[in-house]
Amino acid sequence: MDGEQLGFFHMQTFLCKRCCFASLHLQRQHNRTFMVWLCCRGFIHYITTAIITSLFASQLEANSQSSTPKSRKVETTVATEKAAIEKLIFAYQDALNASDVNKVISLYTNSGVLMANAAPTAQGAEQVKGTYQYVFDNFKYTLQFDILGVEVKGNTAFARSISKGSFVIKASGQNVADENRELFVFEKENGQWKIARYMYNKTK
Repeated sequence: MDGEQLGFFHMQTFLCKRCCFASLHLQRQHNRTFMVWLCCRGFIHYITTAIITSLFASQLEANSQSSTPKSRKVETTVATEKAAIEKLIFAYQDALNASDVNKVISLYTNSGVLMANAAPTAQGAEQVKGTYQYVFDNFKYTLQFDILGVEVKGNTAFARSISKGSFVIKASGQNVADENRELFVFEKENGQWKIARYMYNKTK
């Protein structure tokens, strides 16, 4: 190989090496750019996910806080109504034991109905009062009521109870053990709970 050909060969080798170096450099630059792009994309995805998760959690917390007072208010209202009805039942117990016909009648609605054990149904204030007056004229009760349950549905409520004790037959002075089961239906009248229907019978 003469000098001219040798020089040309060295020139080709040099250019080839430069091209390879340049190509390798560009490839490395491309790889760096690609890695940076991947990192940025991952970071953006992480930030977006974090923001969405935070917003979702905040909304859930807000909904929970807004619904909790409402549910507590409903629970408090129901508990208050049940307490008022239980108080009414014990007021009836006390009026019955005191033979106070006027007090008993004041606990009923104007259209109240009494379905007493082994007696005709009394409807309306006058008939109900007449039934109790007959009972109090002939018997003296000493009963203790035990409330088994109260259910409130708007302006209507229901209660079950049992009563145990005794009554005295005034004509003979005989003391008789007594045990009953009761069903009350209550309605609100002028904002106050009243007895709308009352039925009882003997358990024995």
